[in-house]
Amino acid sequence: MTLGKMLEKAVTNNPNKAAITFKEDGLTYFELQSKVANFASNLSILNVSCGDRVGLLFNNSLEFIVSFFAITKIGAIAVPLNIRYKPEELKFIFDHCHIRTIITANEFVDKIDRLSNLKNFIVSGLPSKNNILSFEELLKQKTNQDIKRNIRAEDEALYLYTSGSTGKPKGIIRTHKTLVSEAENVASTERITDKDNILGAIPLFHSYGLGHCMLTSIKTGATLVLLDRFVPHEIIRMIKTKSISIFPGIPYMFELLVDSYTERALELRSLRLCISAGVPLSFDTAKRFKNKSGTIINQHYGSSEAGAISINLNRDLESNIESVGQPMNNVSVKIVNDQNQEVLDGDKGEII
Repeated sequence: MTLGKMLEKAVTNNPNKAAITFKEDGLTYFELQSKVANFASNLSILNVSCGDRVGLLFNNSLEFIVSFFAITKIGAIAVPLNIRYKPEELKFIFDHCHIRTIITANEFVDKIDRLSNLKNFIVSGLPSKNNILSFEELLKQKTNQDIKRNIRAEDEALYLYTSGSTGKPKGIIRTHKTLVSEAENVASTERITDKDNILGAIPLFHSYGLGHCMLTSIKTGATLVLLDRFVPHEIIRMIKTKSISIFPGIPYMFELLVDSYTERALELRSLRLCISAGVPLSFDTAKRFKNKSGTIINQHYGSSEAGAISINLNRDLESNIESVGQPMNNVSVKIVNDQNQEVLDGDKGEII
């Protein structure tokens, strides 16, 4: 299955259900598909072709999601970019994977403006002028162009760049198949359905936010409640008013929440699953959050290369904090030595 087919299936099953809510805006599944189809047609008119790399530089936003699915719908490759990258870091990635089209928000224009060799410079929040094309104006331009691209599940859909902890960032290739499979694995392991509301507070440009929030919500027909910044009191308000049931986060988020509510309990009755990933979760943070909210934080492990790998769904606080649990459904894990041979239980090695 391709990403486009995954979205089409969600629309067929839940056309009028809220797909995404963001601040005062939102899109039903039918509206999301309509915007994706129209924007994809306009990208095609701009000569964005199969295999072209298209950069995405956004905070969490509706524009990011529409752009991502439009890019992959026409067989191009989405390249989400960290909003904290400096211009020289962006230039390295642009040159490395030959990005000729960028879609971004107006607050990041200065980072992009000095880069050369761009074919299309699409910006949300600005009118079209000089070398800039307005995202909103393109989205409003109705086309009669019927996109017929022979896109296969094995085709490349996404390039993710690592943090560059051992030198320059390294590009990682993900196909339609691996992305859809990750969403299927997360959904079946965590029993996520179209009745769930998923909080999208972690960055969508990161593999964790992209897989656990955006793709899993589309795969299951759930509603993604999107936030572009983490403010503890706003998070609590959203959990309560939007009946959030799934909260993927990082340890720092949970620390901020318990630190912000030092004198009273957190009334978070709708939550059925809190997930922590990125770095190890401390027992102190997990215990304080459990005491405040009554909710266990489940540790999850994944990687940019493979997506979601494992999660600890144990309901005991101490057992949960000791490990990242068992592999996700349909995921096999082994640990090997330098000779690529599987090691014995208790021995150290590399995760495969």
